[in-house]
Amino acid sequence: MTRLLGIASRVGGVGVAALALAASTTEGDRSTGGRCPAGEQCANETPEGLAFEGAQVSWFIGNGVANTAVGGVQTIAIIDRVDNQPMTWPFTPKVTSSAHAAAVADSSSVSLSALSAGSGHLRITRVADGYLFDRLLVESRAIARMQARPSLTESWPGFGTDSWAAYADSTVDVAIALYDADGGWLVDDSMEIASSALVRRTTWDAAEIHPLPGTGSTVDLLVGAGDRNETVQVSVTDRLTQLTGGGNQQRGVNDRAEVCFAAYDGSIRVFGVPFNFVVTGPGVALAPFEQDHRSCLEVRATGLGTIVVTASAGNGLSATGTVEVTSTATRARPRGSWVARFDLGERALADDTGE
Repeated sequence: MTRLLGIASRVGGVGVAALALAASTTEGDRSTGGRCPAGEQCANETPEGLAFEGAQVSWFIGNGVANTAVGGVQTIAIIDRVDNQPMTWPFTPKVTSSAHAAAVADSSSVSLSALSAGSGHLRITRVADGYLFDRLLVESRAIARMQARPSLTESWPGFGTDSWAAYADSTVDVAIALYDADGGWLVDDSMEIASSALVRRTTWDAAEIHPLPGTGSTVDLLVGAGDRNETVQVSVTDRLTQLTGGGNQQRGVNDRAEVCFAAYDGSIRVFGVPFNFVVTGPGVALAPFEQDHRSCLEVRATGLGTIVVTASAGNGLSATGTVEVTSTATRARPRGSWVARFDLGERALADDTGE
């Protein structure tokens, strides 16, 4: 594709109800743990197979290995299921479809290029003889649509809706979502983003922008992804009409709690709002570098009673959230424990213990 010129260096990617993960299929020839697919000769160094983790989108959690955008690239990490650590065996990546090309990215990851739309296996093989460590069914599709969405840094604990706006004269972390014609997620971790409001790149698919007041109701982002260059617009507002609080939580003494808030301009959710937080009761706010989400304040309970977190913003608007601290509080489930980190290869599917 024709790439954008004058872009700052890209930053590589590393991020409720039951989630349907938009991941490429991992079904294949494996039916029991470690069974070699028909027609393959398998290496014995990976008896439990491999797992694979692709580029993770910034606006949702746990997409595994999503389909790759035509004209784009995806770096896929390789994990040995014996110990769930990055694979240490030297390998050669191979593909079974002319739609793809693969190359070693580093000692435990592969770079998958999507040359055209299609599907096939990404095969991870032993260097000496080509025996199979494991394989993953991968697919590439054309980009049909790009959309700006608030990143999880902004929208946690929810996920940004289609109707939203960035707050003027503040910074907001904006992710660019790529979709195929069926609405499925796509990845190109060589995505480029340019804008007059750009502050910095934050991940492969996101950038922090600072819309200036009085410069209009939208900010244009020039995005290069896959084989397309498009202008993606972000709505901007300098008005707030309502703040809402995070309800009530229960914790034990010394537990942490994240109290989150939302700002609105009418029915439009506004992100990037600079909240002012005040904590009263038996709790203290964590240090700024320990705060993960812009619209939330994480506190630690220091004693029994009720922690009240008050958030204020705009022209005198405020909202509260509370944390009841008791000696018998039920701990919150750790973040991310209910979302798969990666897609399993065919040798790992049937014998996955989830450990």
